Amino acid sequence: MSIPNRPPTVEDVYEALDTVKDPCMVAGGHDFSILDLGLVYSVEAKDGHVRVNMTLTEVGCIFTHRVFGDVYEAIEALTGVKEVEVVPCWTPVWTEERLNQKARTALEGSRTAMFRTIKRRSLDAYDRSEWQREDLRVAPREAARSM
Repeated sequence: MSIPNRPPTVEDVYEALDTVKDPCMVAGGHDFSILDLGLVYSVEAKDGHVRVNMTLTEVGCIFTHRVFGDVYEAIEALTGVKEVEVVPCWTPVWTEERLNQKARTALEGSRTAMFRTIKRRSLDAYDRSEWQREDLRVAPREAARSM
């Protein structure tokens, strides 16, 4: 936590960033910060000027404005902050290897369940599409017989 009358340190900024939650994780019942997910690449803090280089789990994330806004708010709440710059970095691309151990452990079972669900849904969709294709192949012959 920052001390009055002194600009925040890098450690102060990281502490503030640990309070910023990922909205998708919260919606999924997980209390993970952007640090837990490895979204922050680097932090610079000098004389009240703070720069955060960070990414998101995917380039087209619909919560970009929300996450970046929460980052600004968390840092601006620190004593001695004069300017905040949040720089989106899309390279290197975020991968699961950036998760900390807390997030990795918690999501491991969720990921396995998610892949099972996706596989089951994909197979169900494939089965339905086969049924529909078969139905389309049969329909013209039945129509021709009824004429």
